[in-house]
Amino acid sequence: MELSQPPFLPHLLFENPHWQIVFLLVATVLLLFAAVHTKRRTVDHTRIPQAMTIAAIILLMAAVANFLLARNVQTEREKLIMQTELLVTHVAEGHLDEIRNMLASRSVVFFQDGLPWLRLNQIFDKIKSYPIHDYHFRDDVKSEVRGSQWGRTLLKIQTTFNPSSTPVNSKWLLTWTTDANKNWLITKIQWLRLNGKKVTRDIVR
Repeated sequence: MELSQPPFLPHLLFENPHWQIVFLLVATVLLLFAAVHTKRRTVDHTRIPQAMTIAAIILLMAAVANFLLARNVQTEREKLIMQTELLVTHVAEGHLDEIRNMLASRSVVFFQDGLPWLRLNQIFDKIKSYPIHDYHFRDDVKSEVRGSQWGRTLLKIQTTFNPSSTPVNSKWLLTWTTDANKNWLITKIQWLRLNGKKVTRDIVR
């Protein structure tokens, strides 16, 4: 299962602005170099070098503005990614109160085939029964948002439950909605893969 591609313009400006900032900076340097070179080679060297210098300044200002925008504006997709990473940290460290604050009262864990597995209180029982020794993400967390009240995140994670145990690879899909205070809460957790296999009730047994 894959999520939809992010909106092009917000993703380019706020979430992944690195390439266009690099492009703008390189273009700035090239224009300044060309302005100096043109000024040395021409007799009437006022207008063209000046225009190039002004253009370079404009490009530099655009690069700075893009950097500041990306640094200070957090998209809803980025919020969900951050919340997902925070949830995993809380689960690994056994912070049950923090986890409870991130789950809606109707939260349910489902198998890959859509059958329900755990209700809210059962989720905490499982977390307490299987403390995590170590974990790391096997890929960047993916997210998608539709409107202002619904979103999903997809994560791949590797966990170990004690220092000598074999690492376990799993893949999860989280569904989020916003509450009355516009805070993102998890309503559905779908366990998609366990060591590369589709997760069903038979596998968990």
